[in-house]
Amino acid sequence: MTNVCTLCGSENAPDRSTCAGCGAAMAARAGEAVGSAPAGSRFTFRRAALVLFPVLAIGGLWLLWSYLHRSEHPVIQSQPVVAEPRMYDSAGVKPTVIAASIVGSDIVIPLDAVKQNGIVRFEYNAGATPRWLLAYVATNGKLVTAISLSEHCGSTEFLLRGDQIVCANCPSRWNMTSFEAYACCGKYYPDPIRSRVEGANVLIARADVDRWAGRM
Repeated sequence: MTNVCTLCGSENAPDRSTCAGCGAAMAARAGEAVGSAPAGSRFTFRRAALVLFPVLAIGGLWLLWSYLHRSEHPVIQSQPVVAEPRMYDSAGVKPTVIAASIVGSDIVIPLDAVKQNGIVRFEYNAGATPRWLLAYVATNGKLVTAISLSEHCGSTEFLLRGDQIVCANCPSRWNMTSFEAYACCGKYYPDPIRSRVEGANVLIARADVDRWAGRM
């Protein structure tokens, strides 16, 4: 059996390590180029790539769609329902400024103030960094508490309009439960933080506010 050089086509003895015609190194087996992958392995890799690429692309698009069209922000999903579903005036409902109390490791505000006003705003000064916080009743009746700040424009005041929460300083607005953005500052919505209801009060863990470091 002859060993054919893949470069010049010369026939060589099976035991030759170099081509008698051109001097090139011969393959370990007749008719096979040195260092070349078997045809079967190349085909298997190509076929796997053709299968995996569409799967990864579809998966990425699905994750993006799910993020942009989520029904509720992950924090709001676990928040309690405190009132009947409601829709806010298209003219906008401005926040009522109230005082918060510090009780042990919690920031405390009265639940009735949130339910009656729709949205309230209060300052927390006991931590290393003073923060404005807000609380409102969403259109589905859930209690939402958040850091009252949009880092992009620096606003600390927001109002409720229809089913949206709107920045008081710029055109930014978001769905009040999913925080899907409808204008600029898309990811700089009032950042939700968890809270709980005990009796007639809303309690927010001071540690959650103290560790908030912003998103820029």
